[in-house]
Amino acid sequence: MAEVHLAFAGNIGVGKTEFTQQVLKEPNRALLLSFLKKGKGMKAFQEVPERRLLGEFYKDKQRWAFASQMYYFTIRLNTLKRIQDFEGIAVQDRTIFEDKNVFGKTNFELGNMHELEYYVYDQTYKEICNSFQPPTLLVYLKVNDVKVLKHRISKRGRDEEKEIPVEYLQKLNDNYDKLFDEYPYHKIAVNAETDMFEHPSYHTTVVCEIAQKLKKIGIKQKVDDEPADQSMLMKGKDFNF
Repeated sequence: MAEVHLAFAGNIGVGKTEFTQQVLKEPNRALLLSFLKKGKGMKAFQEVPERRLLGEFYKDKQRWAFASQMYYFTIRLNTLKRIQDFEGIAVQDRTIFEDKNVFGKTNFELGNMHELEYYVYDQTYKEICNSFQPPTLLVYLKVNDVKVLKHRISKRGRDEEKEIPVEYLQKLNDNYDKLFDEYPYHKIAVNAETDMFEHPSYHTTVVCEIAQKLKKIGIKQKVDDEPADQSMLMKGKDFNF
């Protein structure tokens, strides 16, 4: 089982993939590895979207919502099993909690999933997820303005995402906020409205916040391995969390 499991959650276009990639780079990597006692390094468990299925879903949500939810639930279930087998720091870019509590819930509330479909999905989720441990820390990458998300989605240029309605993103955002508020385990919310490419120090600033939270919840840091420049990394924080 992963010694430390960091799970990044957030809406479409919030920057989860970019963030998990940046976490593996220095000086972020060294800081997080200082919390590792005996594991085997750090690894990102990133989700690869099934673009053909997504394309069909955005064309006809009522036809494809249930199939999409079950597919991604299966994918994230497999990811959790791989994380259980990994002995180190696991960095995940979308959690299984988001499946039901954000995407499943949103599609049911918008009428994209029939009541019976949602019942089957919900029962499957509850039956399986009870056997998994929650992440060590849930990091919610939060963007309040869905226009920011829409702009980022447009910039990455995926054809199947071009017609995502702003209203759909807003509903997802609302359910993300509810998920975070009701999530009973260790968590931290991060302001992700900052343009990560215009502010190179952004990711390191956030990783320092994560490190402080890990300390607070009792994950001990190896003093010998603590990066010498950590105090420097903590200076000049100009982002709101």
